[in-house]
Amino acid sequence: MWKIEIPAATPSGNEAIRMHFRERMRLKETFGWLLISALNKQPKIPAATGPRTLVIERHGRKAMDLDNLASGAKGLIDCIREQRLILDDCPELCSMEFKQVINKKNGSHTVIYLEDIDSIVENI
Repeated sequence: MWKIEIPAATPSGNEAIRMHFRERMRLKETFGWLLISALNKQPKIPAATGPRTLVIERHGRKAMDLDNLASGAKGLIDCIREQRLILDDCPELCSMEFKQVINKKNGSHTVIYLEDIDSIVENI
């Protein structure tokens, strides 16, 4: 299992929908650079060759609905796919899970967990 920490929390889906499309594209670009920066600070994660499990854990000040949490992570998921950490975000190739941790004292951030689905089956 690989773990990637990004020093920014994903927006809520409502925030993302209300953004102008250029602002949403800038936010996606920012998450792309934050992901690249985080990847450069740790051992190399191999490109996906098969299905993977993707868990996005958002640490923030407030709890969100699950649909709001998932839709706000769309730009980050696209960045993860562009870095070839997952083959695609379709259900056949990527099992996704969204979690949230309420954290009022520490800064907001996002933690990404990746694991090859074949290795999960082998461990059972």
